[in-house]
Amino acid sequence: QMFGRLSTLLVFFFLGVAVGSPASLSSYGGDYFSFALVGLALAEPAWAALSVPALKVRQAQIEGTLEALLVGPSSPWVIVALNGTGGVLMGWFRLVLFIAVGALALGANLSFSGVGLALVAVLLLVIAQGAIGLIAASVTLAFKRGDPIAGVTHVVSGLLAGLLYPLSVLPDWMQSLANVVPLTHGLEACRVA
Repeated sequence: QMFGRLSTLLVFFFLGVAVGSPASLSSYGGDYFSFALVGLALAEPAWAALSVPALKVRQAQIEGTLEALLVGPSSPWVIVALNGTGGVLMGWFRLVLFIAVGALALGANLSFSGVGLALVAVLLLVIAQGAIGLIAASVTLAFKRGDPIAGVTHVVSGLLAGLLYPLSVLPDWMQSLANVVPLTHGLEACRVA
């Protein structure tokens, strides 16, 4: 997994070299690779909080361990919430790894003066995405099927949030839709910080 993600990082590094510094990124420092790096790094814990709880519930359903968990003293909400904790922590680890490799090995132009504010923004984003993830896990738990909510939210937020391009290049109606996506605001806060 790490090799795949780091090779993706290299693709965007070389794409940044090819693109240069487009005018649409002037308010973000003008460097495409640094812009994309923040988007790719932030997507890791956000999407883990969104999708891991439902995946873990579905895995427990298939393996037959869900019933054993549910008859125990813990409430179903605690089981669903804590089942995804490891995946979310791995998402945080990948965020730090992406930023470290991007800044130290690939020379991304990042300012760490607002790192405290950025961490608060990421934490709030993970909480917002985690709430959607808990709804998705609840749907999986109730209907005993794979979850459509996290998948649709993943695709829509990836398109609208501005992970790899600034929102200013989107049509006005799509920019309006982007305002209801939590990832949009988390990305903007981290990039500004």
